Amino acid sequence: MLDIESEFDELCDYIIRFMNAFKKLSSLQLGIYSYTGFLSNIEEIKSTIKDYPLWEANYNNEPWNLPSNFFANRIGHQYTENGDISGVSGKCDVNLFTEGVLLKNNMYLGTWINENDKWWYKHNDGTFTKDAWEFINGKWYLFDAEGWMIHDWKRYGDSWYYLGDYNDGAMKTGWYYDEKSSKWYYFNEEGIMQTGYIKIDDKWYDFDNNGAMETSGI
Repeated sequence: MLDIESEFDELCDYIIRFMNAFKKLSSLQLGIYSYTGFLSNIEEIKSTIKDYPLWEANYNNEPWNLPSNFFANRIGHQYTENGDISGVSGKCDVNLFTEGVLLKNNMYLGTWINENDKWWYKHNDGTFTKDAWEFINGKWYLFDAEGWMIHDWKRYGDSWYYLGDYNDGAMKTGWYYDEKSSKWYYFNEEGIMQTGYIKIDDKWYDFDNNGAMETSGI
């Protein structure tokens, strides 16, 4: 579970980066823990996180009596911090979870699906990534707001990426030769197209503002 309870600058960016790193390191399903009053602080990324399992804290002493929010998969309610548990001294947090959720070894693997000549990636739990990057089988992919895999050239934030062709979509790193323009491009380890003077393997190269290499000889 990713515990989200503290507000700070760039919180939403941190959450997205953490989720992407987690997917890269583990095939387990990541969930989110937070409390009802805090959810408004992460609403700007709701399209990306709304399908993640949510364990919600709301000490109203009424199990599952929770206000609606943008999450589509609420799997737990922490409904009191003053519970009495046999054999435990003092008050305890008490939770209720959907049946079997703590017993499942949920994997974040899935299946590529082609619909109307477009690709999307369905996770084993039925969810799919939208408007975000996902690390799948050793490669990074970018999905649009509806969950379709993006391919070809793509400007994301302030940077350009090359995401392969229609049947590929994987983010490219290193050297790339574009057959249409007959030009070489270079993408760093994060997939960002390079411009200007760049040192690569102890040799300097000059790339124009469009990323095309000015000099020859790789």
